[in-house]
Amino acid sequence: MSEWANDQTMGYGLALERVAPPSPSAPVIPYGTTRSDGLDPVGDVDLFAFDGTTGDTVVVQASRLNGGHPCVELFRPDGTRLGSHCPYNSSSARIDAALDQTGPYTILVSEWANDQTMGYGLALQCVSGPCVAPPPTTGSLTVTVRRSDTNALLSGALVTAASPGTLQAQTTGSSGTTTFSTLQAGSYSLTVSLTGFQTGSTPATVSANTTSSVTILLTSITTTGSWSGWSAVPGGGQTGSQPAAVIDSTGVLRLYIQGIDNGLWVKQKSGGLWSDWSRVPGGGSLDGPTAFLDGSAVRLVVRGLDNSLWTALADTPTWTHLGGRSERSPAALLHAGSPSIFIRGLDGRLYETLRDQTGVWSQWAEVPGGGQSSGQPAAVVDSTGTLHLYLQGIDNSLWTNQVSPTLAWGQWTVAAVGRRATVGPAAILDGDRMRLVVRGLDNQIWTTLSSDSQASQWGNDTSQSLGTMILIDKRYSKGIVFIHGI
Repeated sequence: MSEWANDQTMGYGLALERVAPPSPSAPVIPYGTTRSDGLDPVGDVDLFAFDGTTGDTVVVQASRLNGGHPCVELFRPDGTRLGSHCPYNSSSARIDAALDQTGPYTILVSEWANDQTMGYGLALQCVSGPCVAPPPTTGSLTVTVRRSDTNALLSGALVTAASPGTLQAQTTGSSGTTTFSTLQAGSYSLTVSLTGFQTGSTPATVSANTTSSVTILLTSITTTGSWSGWSAVPGGGQTGSQPAAVIDSTGVLRLYIQGIDNGLWVKQKSGGLWSDWSRVPGGGSLDGPTAFLDGSAVRLVVRGLDNSLWTALADTPTWTHLGGRSERSPAALLHAGSPSIFIRGLDGRLYETLRDQTGVWSQWAEVPGGGQSSGQPAAVVDSTGTLHLYLQGIDNSLWTNQVSPTLAWGQWTVAAVGRRATVGPAAILDGDRMRLVVRGLDNQIWTTLSSDSQASQWGNDTSQSLGTMILIDKRYSKGIVFIHGI
């Protein structure tokens, strides 16, 4: 990616789509139908798929409903372009083509200059030839993940379906299931990983034009609870606040920090090896960032240089302003299928914003119950889909409130008796309990397993820190704590 004359800075959007075979997310458009859709944000492209037969003559037409000017391209099953039309300043684009291969074709719709949003209608007609779609070659696979001991449904499990030439990964929702909607018929190897559980695997067969189902049972891990010694993250990165870390959908560990220049920086660990530090485009923060998986993408949330909240997908960082005011880093995660973000407001109370299914963020609303905090919040979703929100109270005790998968809040209660904190808490699901990590009144790092108000014995490390966070590495089922050292 570069700028035309390499003499200016530039913000941009990058779109990546697979045209052969058609992307699993591409809607199927049969002969004789019209679909309405839109290109949003600027630079977006849309794909559609249909099954064609050699000898068919088809008409593909994209017509503007609002916004920019449509362009349309048609790709053969082998990925070569069969036709394209992108007229200047026109309200429609049309391709007339004789199909010369049998199989899944892909239609790509874009905007003429890729500088406007656009609503459009797409029509597909077969005007001569057999005009009969070939037998389907794809099917669906629904995977359900449960505990082997209690049969409870498990959300947040990473399910990977692999076969020669195919690798797809998805995460189970609050119902403990996920569906691969478009898989080529054939045999697959399924692998399932989830924090606190042994990795599960099973074979599966997908038949054309049918939905197959499989259930995988995961066994909880019993660990010794021993921690390694502290080691510096290589590469010399420096930060003035706590880091954030996340395991992405490919199993790579990503570590994000606020640099001493207030920019956002990322370092990745894959196969035991760390990458170099690289700057996240466009991001600036007055505090440590927050990172979490939003579907298969990593989403970043920061307290921006204007003291309000901003968010972007890490790999396509077009930043969205969320408003709100805070003097601490936010907590953010996926709950009940939608991202939720929590902040400590300037009045010390907790506030939340949610993104609905249309992509619109709600107004900031106070978390019920009147909880007040002297630090940043932490949040985690358990295996039942219940969200646990933790905070350091104004008495330096740890408090928690829960919200069900139906978004019903409970009451604030003490989260873990016997420990007060000056920084924290950080929280993660560790098996079927929540692991809390705090910086105690002695500046040392303390950790415990907690279930509601019941906590196991606190353990500590003599290392000192100005901030803390934790994640569980799904690949190795072990806890990893990152701190900003003194």
